[in-house]
Amino acid sequence: MKRIIVLSALLVSLCPSVAQAGGSAEKIGSTALKETEIRNSLWLGSSSAAGLAFRPYNIFNTLDLRYNGAYGEYRGLGEGKSSTEVSLNTEGAAYLGKFLVTGDFSFKNTFDQDALYNVLLYQLEDNMPYYPMDDRSSGWKRQAYELGAGLASPVLWDRVAFGIDLEYFTKVGAKQLDPRGETYKYGIQLRPSVTVSLGKNLLGLSALYADGFERSKPSNNYNWDSPKIWYNRGLGESTQSKVGGNDGMKTCFWRTTKFGGALQYSWSDAVFAEVGYTYKQTDAKENPELPKRLGSAKEQTFSLDAAWLFGRDKSDKLSLDADFALTDGIEYIQKLNTAAFQQEWMVISTNAMSSYTDIRAALRYDHLFGAADPRGYDWKVGAEASFRMFDQSYLAPASTSNAMRAYAGINADKQFKFKRSVLLLGLDGGYAAGFGSGYTCLSTKAYATPKAAMADQADWLNASFIKAGARVDWTLEGSKRANWVFGAKADWLKPTSLDKDRLAITATFGIIF
Repeated sequence: MKRIIVLSALLVSLCPSVAQAGGSAEKIGSTALKETEIRNSLWLGSSSAAGLAFRPYNIFNTLDLRYNGAYGEYRGLGEGKSSTEVSLNTEGAAYLGKFLVTGDFSFKNTFDQDALYNVLLYQLEDNMPYYPMDDRSSGWKRQAYELGAGLASPVLWDRVAFGIDLEYFTKVGAKQLDPRGETYKYGIQLRPSVTVSLGKNLLGLSALYADGFERSKPSNNYNWDSPKIWYNRGLGESTQSKVGGNDGMKTCFWRTTKFGGALQYSWSDAVFAEVGYTYKQTDAKENPELPKRLGSAKEQTFSLDAAWLFGRDKSDKLSLDADFALTDGIEYIQKLNTAAFQQEWMVISTNAMSSYTDIRAALRYDHLFGAADPRGYDWKVGAEASFRMFDQSYLAPASTSNAMRAYAGINADKQFKFKRSVLLLGLDGGYAAGFGSGYTCLSTKAYATPKAAMADQADWLNASFIKAGARVDWTLEGSKRANWVFGAKADWLKPTSLDKDRLAITATFGIIF
């Protein structure tokens, strides 16, 4: 069945690539040209597929095999000391008649070594407090299939266009050391949209609905061993349990629903803005045969994305991205109803016990030298400034965690254009200053492992660090329909106050249409 899903998804995402094979004859499709097209197509990264009907773009389709590796102790909660990922990725677009069709597919195979705290979830989230954890460093194996498709109608009545985006994923993962966890996760997301033209002005509206489910079963391979498990409720508050036996932790499952919408506005090809709202709720439960509520996370997110293209040949771009997320952690007091033929856990009271505030903002600017060259720019230089504040609190007993960090960085890319190839070299660097207050737990009954996990997360979020990165991409002319692309990238993070670091590397081999 999995093979059928993978093959079908791959064919769907490749169909657009076959239908239209890239740019004009005088161009050699390259990484820089593709990145520039994405940079200049302001509606391309929005929540609206319908806007692309008014703002068409040059299509560069890709198929690549990619290796991602991350190594070092400076890592987020649940991440491995080392992580290796091999993925197959493809994305493309084409005009089928007057309809614009887009598609993408990826298969990822990931292995993490020496991962801490996470027992059951495929991946931990910053503002999802309800999950089991342990104190044993372990390997994690993961596989993910991700599929996306989009459709934009032709412009109707010279004024209106409709669109829809679809995303689907299925993921499996397994912890490799007792207490073990085997998890299955899937999700689907729909975004219908409409855009109206008012001369040079475009107004858009999009809606969002998503549904996801994750089911995870804890187990022990060695029955003589009974390692402890703590069910986290946030900021170190937890309940101690175990795996196995009648009183051990049973299968857990998380159901996620999400809905929202966004408004878009653009003027000509130069100005774009989008404001959005999303509501997301995740309900955690244990034991499908007799479901017991473990907690709910209710998240509201407000977002702003804006961009301005100016200068000759769109040589300059200024963009702003900002998100403001508020999450409430809900806990339940329950009583088991043992009446005949209707055993169930009854909710006695519902209490908001924790809250999370997550604010992110980033301002970016870049300039292209030689923007009018059909083979891409000569130089690209840019700068960025970003800020994040992450504030958590638990009501009783009172505990807090606060993180704040500001980052400033610069980057530069240079293209060397030969007769049948293009070489792209890039450098970037920056400094992040952390100035949060860290983690404080006032509970006298909190267990050591959940407290250590929250302290590690606070150290990771608050650490000041230096960043240095480099990349190289070589595009070699192949046939009239495709070019070869070879790429490598490395990023190094070194906290100034911690004896840790992190190195991330990427190697890519593929083709561009």
